[in-house]
Amino acid sequence: MLLGTIDLAGGASDFPWSGGTFLSEPEFESVRGLFTEELAQFERDPGEPWERLYAEIVRPGLWLEQVGSGVTHHQVLIHIDGDRAWFRIIVEPGEAWRRIALR
Repeated sequence: MLLGTIDLAGGASDFPWSGGTFLSEPEFESVRGLFTEELAQFERDPGEPWERLYAEIVRPGLWLEQVGSGVTHHQVLIHIDGDRAWFRIIVEPGEAWRRIALR
């Protein structure tokens, strides 16, 4: 299930974070509240309560996919706030857009 795409063009980057404009798909609406709650908890306290919330996001199989190459990253930390998204992965993200999906 494709949740949306992050357009990195003109996005903010603060290594190890990369970010840009989040272009949501209709399927994102089913998890928008969870991402909103996750970010609010992360900003209050990125401890155990946040880890439980983030586990709910990644448990179904969240991954980041590089458009064009199809390379996927399964170890990703991502926050979505309205039309902004920022993420961290283990490898350098490059300049390609990213797809966000659930299995």
